[in-house]
Amino acid sequence: MSLGDNRRILIIDDNEAIHQDLAKLLAPQATVDRTLERSRGALFGGPSGPVRDPGYELTYAHQGREALDLARAAAQAGQPFALAIIDGRMPPGWDGLTTIQHLWREFPDLQIILCTAFADHSWEDITRRLGHSDSLLIVKKPFDPLEIRQAVCALSRKWQLTRDSTLRLEELRKAQRQVQSIIDYAPSLICLRGLDGRFLLVNGGFCHRFGVTRESIFGRTPAQCMPALLGEALMHKDTDTLAGGRTQEWEMDLPFPGGERTMLITKFPLYGLDGAPYAIAAVMTDLSRRKAQEEHDRHRVTMAALWRLSGTLAHDFNNLLTAIVGHHDLAIRKLEPDHPVRRQLDEIGKAAEAATGLAARLLRFSRRSTTTIHPCDLGIILNEQRTALEEILGPDVVLDLPDLPAPVEVMGDGEQLALVLQDLATVARETMPDGGRWSVTVTPAKGTAGAPGGQAPQAGHVEIVLKDTGRGLAPDALATLFDPVNSHVGGLIGMGLAGTKAVVHHLGGQITVASRPGMGTTFQVQLPLCDRPAEVVHPPVSAPSGGRPTVLVAEDEEAVRELIVQVLRDDGYDVLVGTDGQEALGAAWAHPGSIDLLVTDAIMPRLGGAALADRLLSRHPRLRVVFMSGYTESQAIRHQLPEGHAFFVQKPFTMADLSRTVRSALAVRMALGSWTTPSPGG
Repeated sequence: MSLGDNRRILIIDDNEAIHQDLAKLLAPQATVDRTLERSRGALFGGPSGPVRDPGYELTYAHQGREALDLARAAAQAGQPFALAIIDGRMPPGWDGLTTIQHLWREFPDLQIILCTAFADHSWEDITRRLGHSDSLLIVKKPFDPLEIRQAVCALSRKWQLTRDSTLRLEELRKAQRQVQSIIDYAPSLICLRGLDGRFLLVNGGFCHRFGVTRESIFGRTPAQCMPALLGEALMHKDTDTLAGGRTQEWEMDLPFPGGERTMLITKFPLYGLDGAPYAIAAVMTDLSRRKAQEEHDRHRVTMAALWRLSGTLAHDFNNLLTAIVGHHDLAIRKLEPDHPVRRQLDEIGKAAEAATGLAARLLRFSRRSTTTIHPCDLGIILNEQRTALEEILGPDVVLDLPDLPAPVEVMGDGEQLALVLQDLATVARETMPDGGRWSVTVTPAKGTAGAPGGQAPQAGHVEIVLKDTGRGLAPDALATLFDPVNSHVGGLIGMGLAGTKAVVHHLGGQITVASRPGMGTTFQVQLPLCDRPAEVVHPPVSAPSGGRPTVLVAEDEEAVRELIVQVLRDDGYDVLVGTDGQEALGAAWAHPGSIDLLVTDAIMPRLGGAALADRLLSRHPRLRVVFMSGYTESQAIRHQLPEGHAFFVQKPFTMADLSRTVRSALAVRMALGSWTTPSPGG
């Protein structure tokens, strides 16, 4: 039986006759023969089935304690009583009022009919003991059967409605809890305010971001419970939203307790059943992370374009510098040391050397530069960088560099290590605007244990500690110091110290930083100590005396090409010339003899240097190749020539560098045989 059809009644009276009277009244037995009733219906018309009220399901108790036990058992079985009819006087044991008190304590929704004579209990006594309740009906003995039936029908129905309402209310509360859970876990900030501006609902994200609790803001306006700027921002466009009757959406920077955030705010009115607005809902989505990512993407695209542009500029610049440096070298060769023009040429040479350094930095920035790891004396690098570091730090910062008593050789790249020192000096300068001291100490620790960033360097490493006495770094600047997009300190074109960290890691080292506002900044750079002997540099090989080698030159820049041809001819070589790879290939096919060396630019129109070398090697397998490029070797030589065949000289180069590289390449070629014209195919 469902709760909605509950017709179970508990009769509590010590008089058995009362039980029988109520049974006849409320639960008449169906004694009519169903066959007879159907026959009567067929003969005389009318309904053929029984029309009697099936009545109520009655359970009887003689005392209050017995009734409480029966009520407990029925509830445990899932068949609670809807109504109890209780006699006012039941000697011995509990009287009617005491029984009601016990029943209501455990079953507060149970409906009660109290059958009593006013002589038994006065109204004052009843209300004093039971209070005023709409679940109690008093029937005076002797009761009227019609009155009892009407009371039983009304109160049992009332119990059903009360129970249904309670269940539906619980379902509504459960649904409300579920909705609240959903909006609490929503990534957006959600609030609902009445037309008077008072908060009606907020989600957990709203409370967390605004630093409030639900209890502290419910029933209050933003102006009453929030800072002025936040309160004004939350009420912004309320009037427009209500007047327009439609959704409003805009972006706005809000000053949250944890910092300003960019929010997408969506507001819309809520309408009641009467069609009138009763509240304004606001949904706020944090766009800060998306904005930061978009800015990062834009920066990345911009940097990629800058990298490509700087690589192209470095390549073209190196071609121009090669002509400048080359002609400078030729002019110096032809002038006496005391010639009056010699001083001006020396200044040109210094300017060209400075421009060469600038081109190298452009090349490194374009990411077309590679780091060559080899043994480097750290003491020499520090001494050579003293002047550059002092210029970066400025006159108000005192520089303390160590005087190393013995060579400290690390595995690295001298130029890259110099840039690392300069970037860290830039950080020191920016954190010491009013001057201070920047000290550098070196601690070699070969064979001792340690960890990166600790007090002792790793085994086989050297630790460089760079400490300033500046104002230190704020926590947000410290957290993003090595990020690729960082505008706080240091680095080239807003790249921060990401490049510095990448260089140190590429060299097999580690870099850490410690800083607090007002306590200065300390960098610890660990680099691996040299684990192999320094390379032996052999003296340049003299030009061969057994004949005149033939050199094929391929270069598309006219000034550079003419310069190379002049130098090679001055050095005693037979020279073939091509203005690009395709023309050089034609000159090689037209030449009847052997070609001993190819001097070629790596990047040329129509046919590049690598492809040209491949085609020539098919006819001249002993050919050696000198690649020239404004890029680095790994960028210029994109294929693998046989071992010992390829050499490289990076633009801009001096004529001495070119002559030395050509002699070295021909020396390897000469070791395979004398300078004679090879047979066809050789």
